Amino acid sequence: MYSRWFSVAVVMFWIATMGWLIHHKILPPLVVGDPPTYRSIIADRQATEHPAGWMIYLDNQPLGWATSRPRLLDNGVTEFRSFVHLTRLPLEEITPAWMKSLLQMIDRDHGLDDLAMNVDVEGNLEIDPLGRLIGFDSKALFGHDSASRDARGDLLPGEMDSRFRISIQGVAEGRQLKLKVRSGDFVYNTSTYLSPDALMSDALTPQARLPDLKVGQSWTVPVYSPLRPPTSPVEVLHAKVERREPIVWQDKVVPAYLIVFHSDPGSELTNNREARAKAWVDLEGNVLKQELMLLDARLMFERLPENHQLLKGL
Repeated sequence: MYSRWFSVAVVMFWIATMGWLIHHKILPPLVVGDPPTYRSIIADRQATEHPAGWMIYLDNQPLGWATSRPRLLDNGVTEFRSFVHLTRLPLEEITPAWMKSLLQMIDRDHGLDDLAMNVDVEGNLEIDPLGRLIGFDSKALFGHDSASRDARGDLLPGEMDSRFRISIQGVAEGRQLKLKVRSGDFVYNTSTYLSPDALMSDALTPQARLPDLKVGQSWTVPVYSPLRPPTSPVEVLHAKVERREPIVWQDKVVPAYLIVFHSDPGSELTNNREARAKAWVDLEGNVLKQELMLLDARLMFERLPENHQLLKGL
């Protein structure tokens, strides 16, 4: 027979285990509520009816702008289209080593030697009527567009876009995200695990709306970017609403929630103690500001007012 002390030890271990389970897994959702999901976002009328835009700054200097336009399709799918324009991207500061030599070659072909070029990124993300990710695609064009275009920006007949292109496509299949990266003649296929609470994000376009936030909520954010290596186009970040923190936006002090994004704890290539990104969301759910670290450079996104000229006609 087992001794009385062994039985006491088993009971104490069970109590400790159940205490950890209740404290870390059961109580948080009850106290702070569920984190943002695609289901809650597409149920939010403002998120699915109004475009959003941000000015982009690199180390406090203007770099470009980004827009996000939602649309509900006839089949019930919600589509989020985004467009990013960066003017004279400084290669030395913001591009990884694998891309730098390639883009420098493109720059020289255009007769430029200042290691800076324009970048345009078009993105599209689709969510089904049940709030599940269908897939996304992102196309980045690097270089200086000298082709003739019409008033809508479409190429005129006979014109060709000579800019260098990198595209990323992702398709959700259960708990797997199937990825295809195309760069010139190079094509790379890979896949990654898709967490049930994941909110996919383009690194260069903030999520426009995150409704019903509460301090303590956390979720997973797979981030895709044309600036990442083709063999690893997605970086998994973990988001947590850390606290309430007022910010200055449009010359006004606005109460906001601070969300901090950290790298995947399993990554051995990053310092997980340092924040990879931060976002400030007002109490109505609008993402007003976002910071993102790319190499040693800091990108800042600042939301435009709804009546800004850039958003008209979207």
